[in-house]
Amino acid sequence: MKQLNVICTFLVLYDTPKRSDHWLSLQDTVSHCSRSLLHPRKIIDRIWWTGHQEVHYKMTPRDQTVIADQYSQQLEHVQQTLQKKDPAMANSQGVLLFHDKG
Repeated sequence: MKQLNVICTFLVLYDTPKRSDHWLSLQDTVSHCSRSLLHPRKIIDRIWWTGHQEVHYKMTPRDQTVIADQYSQQLEHVQQTLQKKDPAMANSQGVLLFHDKG
């Protein structure tokens, strides 16, 4: 096998808890405790790389899902970038994609 292109998809937890903005004395007790969200926000991150270099990465904006058209455009962009960075690999017998859902 001459080449290996890997696509990893990561779900990155995006959580920014709000902190209380006042000071408590040693005698005071905390009146409330923040709860974690039932459905925490996540960012989808995809990385394409070969055995020796990164080819392309894409972070999907919050509140956006990936549809087939976007995914195919990204694959075309990866092919063009790979053609520029390593033409010998891009023009060899084909591209083998390994999808890792992380």
